Amino acid sequence: MSNVINFADRKAARTESAPSHKNINVATEIECVLNSLRSSMQDVLLLANELHGFTVMQGGNMHPETFRLLMRANERLMKASGHLQGTASELDNASFNENGEMFDSFVVELPIDTSEWYSDIPTPEPA
Repeated sequence: MSNVINFADRKAARTESAPSHKNINVATEIECVLNSLRSSMQDVLLLANELHGFTVMQGGNMHPETFRLLMRANERLMKASGHLQGTASELDNASFNENGEMFDSFVVELPIDTSEWYSDIPTPEPA
């Protein structure tokens, strides 16, 4: 009987404890990949923007098929950016799942007093 109680106590303590080093390492690695992906996404967006600007400005000076291919390439870059955004969202969720328990115990406090921000808005009167 004492083994069952000890196992239950250990299990409860384990569930309520801080995340393990393994969880923190996994979450940190996911964050590194996410940061790299975000910079790649910015590069893709900049490239798409430059390509679109070039194509629109020089469109009259190029062969119509070239213009069509450049616009199609720009569209693919924008779709790739959307796929990268979806991937970033999935990585963000994976990171939160890995270390989500760690953030449950924190209460975020604002560094400034916001109590007077909305003081000029009248309070609705009860009906």
